[in-house]
Amino acid sequence: MLVNKNAAFVHIARTGGTAIANAIRRVGECAYVGLVNNPADKIHKGANIYTPHMHPRKVCESVPLLNQCDFFTFVRNPWDRFVSWYESGDTEKTFSEFLHFTADKRDKRRAPGSYPICQSDYLDWNYKIVGRYESIEAHFLLVCSSFGIKGAKLKRDGASIRQRDYRKYYSDREIELVEMIETEVVNLGGYTFEGTK
Repeated sequence: MLVNKNAAFVHIARTGGTAIANAIRRVGECAYVGLVNNPADKIHKGANIYTPHMHPRKVCESVPLLNQCDFFTFVRNPWDRFVSWYESGDTEKTFSEFLHFTADKRDKRRAPGSYPICQSDYLDWNYKIVGRYESIEAHFLLVCSSFGIKGAKLKRDGASIRQRDYRKYYSDREIELVEMIETEVVNLGGYTFEGTK
């Protein structure tokens, strides 16, 4: 979580968060706040590092003062996001294997020190602003004006490289799987497999 004097940014993985965090960091005083050196964090094997995608509840439990912050986050079309995640990773799995493995591990990743896999798992928090990746420029301007962040400019950071449109990765069964595990974000963002409503 990235915190400045006015707001806390909850970085949901693969939603443009690296670009957002870097833009805010370039223009002012802010700090990363999260859990470090947590042996339950199997991804980083207990390394003494910050885990940027923590659920705000877990961070606020360790830093109660953050409960006074206004929070914002960004979400993304979940079908597009899972392809972005797959293409940004180092995996020998097929996309289908990756998607089913990810869905199967969803509950296990809710353990202390880990971060949620699904965007929907982050939405049980009180956000002042939930921006959309698909409108990242406009929604980032809204964030900046709402929280007094001056001079921040987005640059494309951390983007995945893919060879084809995200819709080409899915079978009918996998389309339904994503809709089932991401119901809240589908409803919130008005997302459909084809884009938005």
